[in-house]
Amino acid sequence: MFRDLSTFLISLQKVQKTRTLILKLFFVSLFVLFFGISLNPSAQAAPVTESLLDSSPTSQTPYSPNPNPGAASINVGVSVSAHANGYITAVRFYKHLQSTQPHTANVWGSDGTLLATKVFAAETASGWQEVTLDTPVKITSGESFTVSIFSTGMYYSETLFPDEVKSKYWPLQLLQGVYNYNNSPNFPSSNAGTDANVGTNYGVDFVFTGPEVIPCSDGGGVFVSGTHIIEHENWLYQCQGNLEIPAYITQIDSIAVWYNSISSLTFETNSALITIDDGAFTASTVAGSIILPEGLETIGSQAFEGTYVSAVTIPSTVTTIRGWAFAGLSGLT
Repeated sequence: MFRDLSTFLISLQKVQKTRTLILKLFFVSLFVLFFGISLNPSAQAAPVTESLLDSSPTSQTPYSPNPNPGAASINVGVSVSAHANGYITAVRFYKHLQSTQPHTANVWGSDGTLLATKVFAAETASGWQEVTLDTPVKITSGESFTVSIFSTGMYYSETLFPDEVKSKYWPLQLLQGVYNYNNSPNFPSSNAGTDANVGTNYGVDFVFTGPEVIPCSDGGGVFVSGTHIIEHENWLYQCQGNLEIPAYITQIDSIAVWYNSISSLTFETNSALITIDDGAFTASTVAGSIILPEGLETIGSQAFEGTYVSAVTIPSTVTTIRGWAFAGLSGLT
């Protein structure tokens, strides 16, 4: 009889907790619906927007057009390889004062297929011009593409690409400047000019919107796909400073945050993190101590190897710690 009563009370307690949870979720949902409040306002990822050439006048290496441009009926452009999924949303070019004929932006696939085209409208007399594509062009990691400008009376610069553009790798890698003499828009594939490796910089650029990023306090960030912090080529976009992992992240993928300089690594309250995968933070400099969040279940092999962490608090929810997870941490206490 006592056992039956005990079982009944436990069941009743579970029912009451479930009802309480449902009511809480109901009222939270109403609050968010009517007031438009984000549950994690400090942890929202934002897309990465990239381009090859810097048009900012405050840049240390702004684009410098050739004062003696060439002139022709021509397609001039730039070929690029993408190392991340994303979209080309706009095309830009530097216009010379003499270039008074209409200009057309074109985006081409690696095989010369025309993916998008748009005529520039409301151009200024000179300087950088930009046109937004009617439909963003989807680019898949590993693909190459070409962005070009056509005009029957094109005055175009012939200059070098800056060193930082030639060495840029993630998410965009310069292949070469290209051209094609023609009386209509045509795939530019010829490469020649002032740089034996990448040809001529014709002042053609574009806007590329890549994966979402969680920013770090002093620059750079980590990249997100859904609820995962994803593996990526992060030689360019390294995390610098403090990094807080948002509550909605459930997994940090293999080598997702490797070779970064992190002043402090923290986890937002009520973290949903379940897995820190193999080598997730390998060879990153992570200063100070780390308190891993409750709910974490798996710490992968070499997850924190060589990170210089001084202390780690592991929650009771962890069921798996794979080999060498904390290898090489001489200062670990």
